[in-house]
Amino acid sequence: MEPDYSSYSIEELNDALVNIDKAAYPQRAKKIELEFAKRSEVNSAAKEQSAVKSETKFGAGSQLFLALLSVFFLYNGVTDLLEGETYSRGNNYYNPTDNPIMFYGHILLYIGLSIVMVVMIYLGRRKNAKRT
Repeated sequence: MEPDYSSYSIEELNDALVNIDKAAYPQRAKKIELEFAKRSEVNSAAKEQSAVKSETKFGAGSQLFLALLSVFFLYNGVTDLLEGETYSRGNNYYNPTDNPIMFYGHILLYIGLSIVMVVMIYLGRRKNAKRT
């Protein structure tokens, strides 16, 4: 009686392939190898299908959200620069005369985040255009 290798798990198939006497049972060894090949094809097809499903479009809602965040960060950076003072946690205020590194660091952070979000919107729109 021949074993049904289609009901074996991957571990059981591997164990059977390692422990089979290939000289005495060449047909069984071939069937085990074919079962491995069949399962790898099924797994690769499933991975490709899940990869296609996971690639969602960069929708209008995401673009709007990033645009609003970009405007918020840009507004904070510009107003802090014009006012000459920026706020940090713990009621700390930084200005260019007392602590220029923290002041300009906050300004660069705000404006840098704004630029990064605009670039993300641009790249997302470009990626959407390539898909259609």
